[in-house]
Amino acid sequence: MLPHWIDGLPVEDRAVLDDLVGGLAERFAALAECGIPDTLMHGDFHPGNVRSDGTHRVLIDWGDSRIGHPAVDLIRMRDWHGSDQEALCEQWCAYWRRAVPGSEPERAVELIDPVVRVARCADLRHVSCGRSNRPSGRTTISTCRSGLRAAIRTAPYVTSRHSGPQIRAIHQGVRRAA
Repeated sequence: MLPHWIDGLPVEDRAVLDDLVGGLAERFAALAECGIPDTLMHGDFHPGNVRSDGTHRVLIDWGDSRIGHPAVDLIRMRDWHGSDQEALCEQWCAYWRRAVPGSEPERAVELIDPVVRVARCADLRHVSCGRSNRPSGRTTISTCRSGLRAAIRTAPYVTSRHSGPQIRAIHQGVRRAA
């Protein structure tokens, strides 16, 4: 169950969220058509879980790892404060275009992005209930609300078939409106 503050969303936003959740099967089918296979995911991929000696990098904290769509880890890293979002996305998409010719990595990211944002909010329900021992709990709730609003704004645009440049144009327009 998502946090109780979803009830405070405007009616039209709740309707879009209901459509997003109700259309998950169609969205996941479209995601599969993008050609990016499920892989081993880190599950908590962010700069704090990367260690380096200046030459070699190592990922630590694999407690949340699982098999799933690799764009989930990309979105987690992309949304980390201070990351170069465009460069990360471009590199990730370029990798998958090389690894799986004919795949549509940009479309995959756009399809799964609102799902990841809503799932992140559901995972943070303990924070909204005041059970967080993190000093950043309020920031997390604010970030989650912003993420949910972004998911609602992008959700209607990505279920139809758009080309990569169209998707990027839609995404950039949504970012500017945020």
